[in-house]
Amino acid sequence: MTFKELGLKIEQNQESIRQGQINFLPMEDVFPRIKDYFPGFIKGDFALITASTGVGKSKFAYFLVKKLLALKLRIPNLSLKIFYNSLEEPVEKFMAIFKMMYLKKRYGIDISYYSLMGYSLTNFDPEYIPKIIEAQEFCSTHVEPYLEVVSIAQPTGFYKLIKDHLWETGTFYGVNDLPVKSKSDMWIKYVPNNPSHWVVAVSDHIGNYLPESGMSKFETLGMFSAYYTRQQLGLKCGVVSILVQQQSADKEKLETDLRGKTLLDKMKPSLDGLAENKSTQRDATIVLGLFSPIKWKDHIPNKIYNGYDLNE
Repeated sequence: MTFKELGLKIEQNQESIRQGQINFLPMEDVFPRIKDYFPGFIKGDFALITASTGVGKSKFAYFLVKKLLALKLRIPNLSLKIFYNSLEEPVEKFMAIFKMMYLKKRYGIDISYYSLMGYSLTNFDPEYIPKIIEAQEFCSTHVEPYLEVVSIAQPTGFYKLIKDHLWETGTFYGVNDLPVKSKSDMWIKYVPNNPSHWVVAVSDHIGNYLPESGMSKFETLGMFSAYYTRQQLGLKCGVVSILVQQQSADKEKLETDLRGKTLLDKMKPSLDGLAENKSTQRDATIVLGLFSPIKWKDHIPNKIYNGYDLNE
């Protein structure tokens, strides 16, 4: 890219704003303290969410999805499709969370997944029935058209699902800028029919992907991150990818020779602590590391962390 081409891109973005197109998904109101580092998503972004076991990686990924769906409600001309590959929780449980959240926010009803689904020896309160139906109608209208939750064990299968959607909502071009005629044809670039259409792909979490045929798990995750996620979906198609990745086990961190670091420093998420395959960090445009000081408050002086009283 030349500086002249860069200038044209800036002009195009300004023109797209004037035309009411959506070329940025703001997150400043969600994360005001880190808005200088992460103001929001641009097309092609690759966000890596990492944390140790039990800190809340999946909950955070769900939180991001919920906020993106809220943007759809707030920005009517935003066209959105989120593919969530739930490799840890059953698809049913993930979808039930949306009903549970609606009931909690709308009516203050705090019902568990097991009670809602009827995995219990007793029926729930009959007064809940019309409210549960209402929650279902809301989710069918405001969630289901924009979110597809799947459980696909191998990363190439998830990639193909997303590519099928791209095929339906845009055009793939090959050599000489001619549209390709078959999904199996070689392609060079992709142009969406609607510039305001956003595709988001979430893998939660990548440590649960099964190896591809003839490849180790390490090779599989490396290929999925660098080739399918960053190159094909991100740079060529503008898909926003969110990958959840485990940190190394706490015991493994403690046994690693990290001289000069305190116990707390060792337990914090780091790029070196990425489990299964550390090369994913090179492909990501942003890495969000989650840390729970509550788990380690007995090792924190006065139980105060960054100004927060952990006893509260």
